[in-house]
Amino acid sequence: IGYGGVNRFAGTYKFSPEGVLSFPSPGLVSTRMAGPPEIMDKERLYLKGLAKATRAIVAKDGLQMQSEDGATLLVFEQIGR
Repeated sequence: IGYGGVNRFAGTYKFSPEGVLSFPSPGLVSTRMAGPPEIMDKERLYLKGLAKATRAIVAKDGLQMQSEDGATLLVFEQIGR
């Protein structure tokens, strides 16, 4: 369960024996509330990137999620440490 800026999203994930991350059917689902267009655009890109993630890398200060081709990278930094 997460929050994308306007909507909440949820879904299940799994890792294959090789460590590949996937989001089994139905994938990520979200509420359908409307918000300011600029926030909705950012949320749409965020959820699209999250759904493409096939790797989760625990880094020193947080988590990185990357697509198979490396083109998509999401960085979640730990704050308040």
